[in-house]
Amino acid sequence: MRSSDHGRQEILDAAEGLFVRYGFKKTSIDDVARTARIGKGSVYLHFSSKEEIFAEVVRRVSSRMLETLVAAVKRARSPVGKLRAFVEAKLTSVAELAAEYHLGEETVLELLPLANSLREAHLAQEKSLLEHVLRDGVASGALTLEHPDLVATGIMATLGALEATMAVHTRQVADVRAGLDELLSVLLRGLNSGPSSRTT
Repeated sequence: MRSSDHGRQEILDAAEGLFVRYGFKKTSIDDVARTARIGKGSVYLHFSSKEEIFAEVVRRVSSRMLETLVAAVKRARSPVGKLRAFVEAKLTSVAELAAEYHLGEETVLELLPLANSLREAHLAQEKSLLEHVLRDGVASGALTLEHPDLVATGIMATLGALEATMAVHTRQVADVRAGLDELLSVLLRGLNSGPSSRTT
């Protein structure tokens, strides 16, 4: 790794820890420089602003989360298993991040909206992965639904709304995993109901 790349990674490592501990507003460039053990001027050699650092931290965390989702889906064998793995991995990744950094409610509620505004490309990739899982489920006969793209949009919106709750209220990641079973059961019953069983 080139020294310039190494310096950049040290800044991002320091900034990630500070953002999740203190939030975006309370973290300064001085804080990042001090934690990374470099001069403030060195930070500006790599990044033009705190906003740019935050955006890169979000991209880095989002990439790790996407890798986790892809790996979870690949490990599952059936379409239903893949859907369950996707939902569980997406929600628990946020809970695990919150538990790892001991995020408080104020920090979560500040950072999630900021982060989501910067995660459009990653969220689109997550939705594409979910849609692929749903289409495979329809093709195999394991799932019954007419519009996988719309269902994927709805599931993503629901999971996005649950992320903050999971991050704020989780005391143990195991509790979050246990609570997902009921949600997944309801979801899978709906996806298996088919058009003919719906009332008009």
